[in-house]
Amino acid sequence: MTELEELYEFFYLTPVGLAKVSFDGVVEQINPFMVNILMSIDNEYSVHNNFFKSISKYDVNLKELSEKLIENKNERDINNYIMTINDKSIKKLRLKCGKITGDRFIMVLENITEFVTASEEKDAIELELDNQKERLAKIGQVIRMVVHDLRNPLSNIKTISDMVELASVEEARELLQENINVILDEINGIIGDMLDYTRAEIPKLVPVSIAVINYHLSMKFDLMMKESGVTIEYYSVDDFDLLCEESKIVRVFNNIVGNAIKALVSHKISNPVIKVTIEKSNENALITIKDNGDGIPDELIGKLFEPFAFKSGYVGNGIGLPIVKSIIDMHNGSISVTSGKDGTEFKIMIPLAVS
Repeated sequence: MTELEELYEFFYLTPVGLAKVSFDGVVEQINPFMVNILMSIDNEYSVHNNFFKSISKYDVNLKELSEKLIENKNERDINNYIMTINDKSIKKLRLKCGKITGDRFIMVLENITEFVTASEEKDAIELELDNQKERLAKIGQVIRMVVHDLRNPLSNIKTISDMVELASVEEARELLQENINVILDEINGIIGDMLDYTRAEIPKLVPVSIAVINYHLSMKFDLMMKESGVTIEYYSVDDFDLLCEESKIVRVFNNIVGNAIKALVSHKISNPVIKVTIEKSNENALITIKDNGDGIPDELIGKLFEPFAFKSGYVGNGIGLPIVKSIIDMHNGSISVTSGKDGTEFKIMIPLAVS
């Protein structure tokens, strides 16, 4: 085989797109692979027969690159350029350029779809594995937390059981009635927190009248005051709708107010008061929850919404406020907190339903 025949075979049979083009992009020689590629990205290629028109028509970024090549006869800017296209058979192309003479170039288009796809799939798998590892680590933390926190109510059940054995039937009935339901509620709360943290369910956002939320919160706050002795002052307008999932928004109030009650009681605050207000603020509902406690230390404020960062009267089992933050985020809202010697204040913004 002569050198010319070898060159011919290489040009026309090599499994990449090759084309010899003039400085203005006119195709002078082209192999079948390049024809297929150009026709797949530009069905007018056979009309104008211009390489730069085809690739520039598809990818606007290539217009500037090809202009540089035409003006400066400098192929460096266009070498190894990766094109992303939406053809069924071709997804990624690598574009290369080589100068033959002063005004002639060899353009190379190589289909690298399989290589890129394999790399992307590998990256996606590695990312998913990393996410799974992180999630499993967090679930492990939750399980350890649950096991630790369940010890206390289970211990209380054992204590009540011992007391029942020594008590009369009537005394035993009273012990069970007064304590078992409270302990079961505590256990359900711990398990509920674990489930909420490990499964991030997207809320079903629908218009909910603030009057409905006011009704549920009023009953809940009355019960909290009777059980704790803490005063809850609640004020809300009732002439608008929230775009929310009602149960999750009520859960936000329960968590923040419940944490504040625990802190006020455990810190033995004199005349403990929690003020809760809901009002309109432009296109949002502004929710303010403020207590008259002795505040949260500055070094802990920044960690308040981090899971398991710390546990105190304000953060319960370590995931309550992170769950609150997650709920607010999924409602396209925001939450902030300020704290000082005169108490702690949470401010929450939730979008109103569009009427």
